[in-house]
Amino acid sequence: MATALVSAGVPAVLGWDGSVGDVAATVFAKNLYQQLSNRSDLAVAVGDARRALLHADDREVHTDWHLARLWLGPGGGGPVVTGTGRRSRVSAVHGTKVFLDRKQHVPVASPAMFVGRRPELQRALRVVRGQDKAGVLLHGQGRLGKSSLAARICDRSPQLAPAVVFGDYSAAAILEAVDEAVRADKDARDLIQERRPEVRDRPEALEQLLIDLLSGPCAQANGRHRPLLLVIDDLEQVLAPDPNGPHRVDPRVAGVLAGVLRAFDPALTDSRLLVTSRYQFTLGGLEARLEQVPLRPLSPIAQRKLLNRQQEQVPSQRRQERDRLAERAMTVSRGNPGLQDLIGLRLVYGEQVDLTRAEAAVAGMEAYLRRGGLPSEAELREFLENLALDTLLEQAGPTHRALLRDLTVFELPVPVPVADVLAERAAGSTARLVGLGLLDVFPDRHDPQQPALTVNALAAGRVDPLDATEITDLARAAAEPLYAAWGGDAAGDRDPELDLQLTRIALHADTPDIVATCAARAVNALRSGPAIDAYRLGQTAIALLDQHRAPVPLLLLRWVADAAQTSGDGDAAGHLYGRASQQAQTDGSDQTDPLDRARVSAEHARYLIDRGELHRAEELLRQANHLFNSAGSEAEAAACQGTIADIIYRRGDYDEALRIRREVQLPVYERLGDTQSIAVTWGYIADILFQRGDYDEALRIRREVELPVYERLGDTQSIAVTWGYIADILFQRGDYDEALRIRREVQLPVYERLGDTRETAITWGAIADILHQRGDYDEAFRIRREVELPVYERFGDTRSIAVTWGKIADILYQRGDYDEALRIRREVELPVYERLGDTRSTAVTWGNIADIIYQRGDYDEALRIHREVQLPVYERLGDTRSTAVTWGNIADIIYRHGDHDEALRIRREIELPAFQRLGDTRETAITWGRIADILYQRGDYEEAVVLQAKRLRVAEQLGDLEGIAGAQWGLAQIDLAREDYEAGFPRLVEAFRALRRLQRPDGIAVVGSVLGQILLAAGNQKEARSVLEESLAAAEKIGATDIADEARGLISGIQESP
Repeated sequence: MATALVSAGVPAVLGWDGSVGDVAATVFAKNLYQQLSNRSDLAVAVGDARRALLHADDREVHTDWHLARLWLGPGGGGPVVTGTGRRSRVSAVHGTKVFLDRKQHVPVASPAMFVGRRPELQRALRVVRGQDKAGVLLHGQGRLGKSSLAARICDRSPQLAPAVVFGDYSAAAILEAVDEAVRADKDARDLIQERRPEVRDRPEALEQLLIDLLSGPCAQANGRHRPLLLVIDDLEQVLAPDPNGPHRVDPRVAGVLAGVLRAFDPALTDSRLLVTSRYQFTLGGLEARLEQVPLRPLSPIAQRKLLNRQQEQVPSQRRQERDRLAERAMTVSRGNPGLQDLIGLRLVYGEQVDLTRAEAAVAGMEAYLRRGGLPSEAELREFLENLALDTLLEQAGPTHRALLRDLTVFELPVPVPVADVLAERAAGSTARLVGLGLLDVFPDRHDPQQPALTVNALAAGRVDPLDATEITDLARAAAEPLYAAWGGDAAGDRDPELDLQLTRIALHADTPDIVATCAARAVNALRSGPAIDAYRLGQTAIALLDQHRAPVPLLLLRWVADAAQTSGDGDAAGHLYGRASQQAQTDGSDQTDPLDRARVSAEHARYLIDRGELHRAEELLRQANHLFNSAGSEAEAAACQGTIADIIYRRGDYDEALRIRREVQLPVYERLGDTQSIAVTWGYIADILFQRGDYDEALRIRREVELPVYERLGDTQSIAVTWGYIADILFQRGDYDEALRIRREVQLPVYERLGDTRETAITWGAIADILHQRGDYDEAFRIRREVELPVYERFGDTRSIAVTWGKIADILYQRGDYDEALRIRREVELPVYERLGDTRSTAVTWGNIADIIYQRGDYDEALRIHREVQLPVYERLGDTRSTAVTWGNIADIIYRHGDHDEALRIRREIELPAFQRLGDTRETAITWGRIADILYQRGDYEEAVVLQAKRLRVAEQLGDLEGIAGAQWGLAQIDLAREDYEAGFPRLVEAFRALRRLQRPDGIAVVGSVLGQILLAAGNQKEARSVLEESLAAAEKIGATDIADEARGLISGIQESP
């Protein structure tokens, strides 16, 4: 495109040859503008800005230095800034200041709180700077920000002198405002002074005075003169309702305002008129001289932006208490910024407003929007009385109230011709409702050049809801016109939200053709919310098509199956995938695209993987792979191979999984030039290496292969995800501080900025994992209950809900609350996994149940679960790792029963070979340590030392701080048993220091107790007390009463000694 622009005559084009990060782009722009402002040559300035990126310390900045590009045409280059004129002395907020001076009791929004009005601002500025209209009428509901927008228009029009009229619209008041605005212009000032007595005697003389002023001194900007921007604010104060049409101007000021409108002639002057009013009005046709710019409620994104800016002004403690209530306040504000400011900032977050009063205010507003009475909160009551919604509905009259109610059948703004279909049916006028501010005007989402109408969200809460019969009748009238207006059959790229609206209307209208075309994308549109909603809509759509014996699109079956699976109905998902597979096979190649058949098979296979049917899944994937290859879809064929690699990985054949990733997938993506897929595949390779314990290579891939690709692509989400994998490796190595920093300072800000609530919740879960590991159970518990669960519940993600409850059970188990932990495992987790058909997660949960049962002393039942429930599942799945882990759990129980020989046999002959075969060095080293523990108990110190030393070497190579602490503790125990205190003491110290770095309360309690006793025996009472106090605190934290009592007694003895 840059080359085409230069060829078309553009002198110079500056751009990026690829996506770059926001930080790099900002640094580049800063340096570029600095150089250009110094009158540097354009090419030199670009070069200097590139060098600034190259030499930046921040890696996120300097990696993008080479992507800045400059294209020059024959006339391009040279300095861009050549002017010698002085900088304008007009303040950047001169318009806002005039408003604040004039309207002190109704302040306009500060720059920080002014959000969401870019389209209206740009449209108004085009009029103000153009030559077609005398000015602009900003109209819309009260407190939507009309005055604030008018102030910003003044700020953005420094070439115009702003004059603000408010409250008093007489000729004298208007002249006074104009006089104040042009006071620095001697010619204008003299003209006004000379003619003021005439206007005082004859108000209608204002028109001629304005004509002379606007076509004379205020006609054009030059060194001495500036045109005028006359703002007539809140004109609704002098408008009277007319039951037969738009509001009319009060006769007492109508003549004066008519003269003002006539005086501003764009053919004679650059001066402009800016009017704000709640209502459109009529004034003998003169209102047509103003461009009508309706203000609509803030979009959800703008509402969220305003909330975020409000929260920046609130102390963190109050935010923690009230953020949830602020969300409700934002919702009930229905896009009205003034209302959101009142309920959100001044009531919910107000310093002088207690929580009970704030909750009552929000609840009162919620009730009001369900046709309740005015809220009891005085400020809110006054605000709503000022909005006068009920008065406006009364003014609309019964016919138009009925039309307004009919239009609530739509959830999105609909094109005016569609709304007019219902208007004709009700014998009403949409223009009348727009004029009253009861209908909001938006750009149509299908054709933004056309207007679309929707019922004002606050007004909608004051009309009776439609009943089922009325909805059906209205849907039948509107379905076909709406479908045609939004592109009909030809609109293959229609916005999914429009398909959702069409599907809902068509379901009510019983129109199968529209449902068949739109329902699949409608289901997809709902996937951003609770999966159960998408599933239910899809179910209803499929049922209607079946009822009419109409073909059900494969895409609809596939997406509804996916929604069913996410929502927790695994059986329904299986039925739908089965139906889709059968339909793909029986329809024949002439009716079904081979690619569609392949996609059905691939998705069905992924469903079967979750249910543990790996053999059948692999068969389907190989079929899909063949179809993709036959159809020439190399990328999808490679993705199939990747899913087969996932199955092989689950079975523990890491070598074959690696071979597929390296020798099958990577060459395809490299040949296709698909850099993103290349990076993703390298990520899968890193996963395998991580599982094997090769942390250095996994970390290298994440940092040197994946991250640079995503940074070059500007894929901020993938960058954040990759940093999360890096944090996983650091966590595994015991570098909890850095892992926590990445989660909090790198990942969370990205997901919050993107509005990705699911990834935000997942990251908070990872933070909770670290806190749990450190023994901070209270904060981990709070995050699980108050941060993670609400998000997954809102999405209807039953699997994630169950997993989170499982982690809550982990905390309860650590605290010794076995009854509640067991209840969660049995009554919350298991039913979900069983309903999903997730055999692996079911087996894992049974293992957790066995752990609790074991702690309660029922060793036989715990052993039975491991042997008869878990092992058969993992063996059937070919899951070598989980099989080995379960055998390890069995060995733990047998060992504690006293059968050391059998426990040793399991460790040596089953566990160890499995991990060695997997190439998992970390688990191999851990197993050596467990074998050494048994040998230590048996008194076989020599071999135990050899194994612990091997474990220590591996842990040091991996940088595994936890492994180092465990090995040093094991070796120290052997040294102490041999009474070699000189060798054992430094090992104890190193183990204790490592555990303190890890903040592991269980290890600090145990090792600290032993270390403190040795220090006491050596006479180092001060150091002993410090260590024992740490041990005591840790023991109390985890409820280890025996260790705590012992430490307490030892400390007491120190205190009593002289």
